[in-house]
Amino acid sequence: MEKEKSENKFIKKRGFYAALVLMVIIGLTIFYIIQIGYYPVAVVNSNFVSAKSFSNAASSAHHYYTKAIQSIEDESEEVKFKVNNEIRRATLDKMIENVLIKKELSKRLGSDLAQLVARKTDIPQLKEPNFDDAVFNLYGLSILEFKKLVLVPQAREELLFDSIREDKDDFSKWIKEARENASVIILAPEFSWDGEKIIFK
Repeated sequence: MEKEKSENKFIKKRGFYAALVLMVIIGLTIFYIIQIGYYPVAVVNSNFVSAKSFSNAASSAHHYYTKAIQSIEDESEEVKFKVNNEIRRATLDKMIENVLIKKELSKRLGSDLAQLVARKTDIPQLKEPNFDDAVFNLYGLSILEFKKLVLVPQAREELLFDSIREDKDDFSKWIKEARENASVIILAPEFSWDGEKIIFK
C-alpha cells in the first residue's frame, strides 16, 4: 500500500515537472518568435504579413525617403513623426496588395510562376560591380533583401498586369475589386482596414 502511494506521488510529481518544462519551452519559443519578428502584423486571406518583413520594408522605404526625396534632418520632429507613420501605413498597405497579387498569380500561372519571376528579377544591373553599394546607399538593403522586398513584388505585379491585359481586362479595376473582396485582419495596433485600404486608427 505504501509502495503504491509512493509510486502515485512520483507519477504526479513527474507529470507536474513535465508540464512545467513544457510551459517554459512554449514561453521561450513565443519569446524567441516575438524577438525575431516572426509574428503577423496582418492576415490577408489566411496569408501572414510578418512583423519582420514589414519592419524591413518600412525601414527601407524610410531610408529611401531620406536619401532620394528629402533631407529629413531639416524637418521638425512633428513632421518627421507624421512622415514616418505615413511611410509605415503605405508600406503595410502595399504589402497587403502584394499578397493579393501573389495569390492571383499562383492561380493563373501555377508552377511557372517561380521561373517567370526569377527571369524578370535577373536584371543586368545586378552584375555591375558597384550596384550592391548603390542599393545599400539608396535603400539600406543588401542585394538579396533588395530582390526579395523590391524586385520580386515588382516582377509579380508586372506579370499580373500583363496577364490581366491579355484577358482584355483592367489591372486597376482588378486591384480595387481584390482589395474590396479580401479578408484582412490587422494586428498592428496603430492601423485598421476600412474594407479597401490601411488607415490610421
